[in-house]
Amino acid sequence: MTDIDMPQGELVRVVAEEISEAGGRAFWVGGAVRDHFMGREPVDYDIEVHGLQGEQLLEILGHHGKAVKVGKSFANFLLTGVNADWSIPDPPSETPSGGDWTDAVREAALRRDLTINALAVDVLDGSLHDPFDGLEDLERKRLRWCDKETFGRDPLRLLRVMQFIARFEFEIEPELTELCKGLDLSDVTPERIDGEFDKLLLKSSRPSLGIFWLGSMQRLGEWLSPLQRFVVPQLFERLLALDRLAIEAFEDEERELAMLWAVLGAGFKDQKPGDNFIQRARVLKWRNLLIECHDELLKGDENVDYLLKKLAHRLGPDWDLHHLFLLEEALAYGEKHAPPVSLRIRSMELGIIHGPEQELVKSGDLNGITEPGPQMGELLRKAYEMQTREGISDKAEILKRLND
Repeated sequence: MTDIDMPQGELVRVVAEEISEAGGRAFWVGGAVRDHFMGREPVDYDIEVHGLQGEQLLEILGHHGKAVKVGKSFANFLLTGVNADWSIPDPPSETPSGGDWTDAVREAALRRDLTINALAVDVLDGSLHDPFDGLEDLERKRLRWCDKETFGRDPLRLLRVMQFIARFEFEIEPELTELCKGLDLSDVTPERIDGEFDKLLLKSSRPSLGIFWLGSMQRLGEWLSPLQRFVVPQLFERLLALDRLAIEAFEDEERELAMLWAVLGAGFKDQKPGDNFIQRARVLKWRNLLIECHDELLKGDENVDYLLKKLAHRLGPDWDLHHLFLLEEALAYGEKHAPPVSLRIRSMELGIIHGPEQELVKSGDLNGITEPGPQMGELLRKAYEMQTREGISDKAEILKRLND
């Protein structure tokens, strides 16, 4: 007996009992079952209901809270208070005369992508249905299709395989790689592509594995074309840097994505990896800022303190020098050269590692010198440059020089 544990599990069981009384059967399916057998705590839960029509399931769910149908193509439902997606197979299965749901579960599982995602567990009795030996594939750490024909119906599955390779560090059957080589993703929306790369970067400690697999099929150019400019050793170095940064902890998803895309895009002046599909505007903005500041860091300046203060000011308030040094340290790790430890130490001595030096001159201090507008902005820039480049710490002196 297999028990899939979840916070609202008792309510799910009550609903499953009512489904059974109506002639249907509820099964845990998908990632929750896979993660359970991998010893991971599931995040998303999916429940597949056999033997009922969508209207019947919606009515039963409504007995236990607010139930809504979601999606246009498939019969998927949500029940308030339960973190699970309830679905009806397409087409819906019929109640078997002998009460054996094996064939119905197998028929539905044929439409899933990989054998490790085709496991199903009966909500009521905990029995496992494993029509394509997915449990053995989990143990052997390999990725196989459930059905060759149905796999290719959704070309996005190529990128799902990519992120599974990286997340689970599984081997892929050669036949599956051959099939993926021929999948055409030209009609897949950028939003869906971005979603799979988000999972690659956010859920894996070794995203390089998925990217190397794309390269082995000569498909880097469709989504990460700038990386094709690297010879193999350079690509290896850059992906080693990506893996190094992937193990760091960041404040939120968008920050992590910006940092990881920055390490992939560092040094590229025009098109950068991901430009043709990344959807989050803030991720792109932050990635570009980090890359530009990193370029400036590498150029250097005779006045090191000024360079650090200027970069700290430009990065703020969303980023700081600590993040910039993390980016450079990851790249240095990949390229096997020493990171700029002295610059990190100096920024700590200056007290600007986690934020810029505060401006002495504010806009209100310039009211008697100029009117609000572009000229005031330029004077504020000059004032801050005097403060940081020349080390002037007397506001009155800065104002006097501006007035002159």
